[in-house]
Amino acid sequence: MALSVVTEESRTEGTTRAVVVVEGDSIAEVQSADARTLAIRHAGTLGVARAGVSTGSGPYPVMIDGAPTGKYRYDYPLQGAL
Repeated sequence: MALSVVTEESRTEGTTRAVVVVEGDSIAEVQSADARTLAIRHAGTLGVARAGVSTGSGPYPVMIDGAPTGKYRYDYPLQGAL
């Protein structure tokens, strides 16, 4: 497994919401419990306390110049404690 956070694509919306983009080698990998945990931990580093995962849109392939790279991403929306 080679999960990573795409920091330049991840963003916060105040201190209670974030979208963390996780990249991996397969669809299953970016939808795994390890990927969700990575997203939650990264949201904490962005200042979103006690974050939980909301429903996301689904995984998508990473493309460069219109060609797939063999990597996939998932945009995890997270909601922190109010």
